[in-house]
Amino acid sequence: YKCTVNRSDKQEILCYKQYKIQHNNAQAIAKVLEQLIPLMHIDHENLIKYHGIALEHDHILFFMEYCSHGTIAQLLLGTSSLSISQTDMHRPSASYIDMHRLSISHADTRRTSSVLSSIIDTSFIDKDIVPASAGFSFFKEPLVQRYLRQLLSALSRLHEKEIIHRDIRNVNIFLTDSTKQSIKLGDINFVYDFKFMKKQPLLLDMEAVISKRESIVFYAPETITQNETTIKSDIWSLGCTLIHMLTGRIPWNNPTTTSSVYYFRVLNWIADGVRPPIPTDLKLSNHCIHFLEQCFQHDPTRRPSSQELLEHPFVKLE
Repeated sequence: YKCTVNRSDKQEILCYKQYKIQHNNAQAIAKVLEQLIPLMHIDHENLIKYHGIALEHDHILFFMEYCSHGTIAQLLLGTSSLSISQTDMHRPSASYIDMHRLSISHADTRRTSSVLSSIIDTSFIDKDIVPASAGFSFFKEPLVQRYLRQLLSALSRLHEKEIIHRDIRNVNIFLTDSTKQSIKLGDINFVYDFKFMKKQPLLLDMEAVISKRESIVFYAPETITQNETTIKSDIWSLGCTLIHMLTGRIPWNNPTTTSSVYYFRVLNWIADGVRPPIPTDLKLSNHCIHFLEQCFQHDPTRRPSSQELLEHPFVKLE
């Protein structure tokens, strides 16, 4: 949700996410701070900045930098300039927030077209965005490489602090401005392991598949089979994110079905070591294919680190 916060006698536009917690649970709050404080001390040009938390009754609010130019996922759908970003949604109810104490006011989230957006030259990026007949778009390799360098730089900073992102997808990669040249990785899922919140369900049951159908195709094998996520799980998800960029479709996409039975089958394929299909009709470079193959090593210990991948020829090639 988008909001305006008074900080040091100055109004600042931020966004926040809220989670339900056990009321007055000191242990839970301490666990949150343990995870959040390192994030608040990270300043990186390709990471969404975390500013702090607020506690209200049985909810905890996480305040983050606000990006208003959409996501890579919206760019692939051709809607980044018109769509409402994830943080622009109206909050259904604010009855339990003490607005006076938090000095927060909800902003008017009606979208207005920017006069500047019509005169900003985006041809440098647009030449590498290819519209497909089905209504979506995909990226040529030079644009994928551009975004990949920034993603790996952000991931390396997180991983050197032993922070796992846990939800790398294009819906969580934000465009920083109208030129579409720079991105920021956001929505770090650092609440995943908090005992006071609902832990990730075992993913080999149909109910979990139904509720997480759009994200489970980005999960690494160990997340499915062991309910465990590591820094190397982020690398698998990064490979899946590149597949989405290169094809315009999420991994394992089947246009003929949205059946939960199909996605349940996909989960079992991933758990058994089957890699997401690497498209052969796009004539990808050997460096690109090798990079994806490295990301999709079934054994997480054999996957390169984010720092090692920064030295991969596909990343370094200009």
